[in-house]
Amino acid sequence: MKLDPVLARRLATLVLVGFLGFVLWRLFESRGSEVDLVYDFSRLGRTDLYELQVTLGQGNDRIREADFRYPPREAAAPLQQRHRVRLRDGRYEAIFVLRFAKAPELKLTLPFEIPAPQGGPAVFTLAPPR
Repeated sequence: MKLDPVLARRLATLVLVGFLGFVLWRLFESRGSEVDLVYDFSRLGRTDLYELQVTLGQGNDRIREADFRYPPREAAAPLQQRHRVRLRDGRYEAIFVLRFAKAPELKLTLPFEIPAPQGGPAVFTLAPPR
């Protein structure tokens, strides 16, 4: 049985278009999506925060790092800090280092998921362990 050359070209074009569509879909999917992370300082019990360092990781890999600095005076830091990042869906770990003018630094490690289970931004309440 011989395949009609016109039909063969159409099938080849269809396969090529499907393959290119799949490749483009994988490329855009692997870029992740824009996610808002919110760091909530309202339960710190302190008002002298002057620096926040954030490291986002997955397993042993560091994915993103950010450093937020505030004027070194009382109540200069906001109650919440927003941080927009591009992340793929999955489980992550956020490592926070908070530095204060009148107290030792505080280190916290908190797990999180993208997309956030509650929908919307991922909110981290940063507070000393009890």
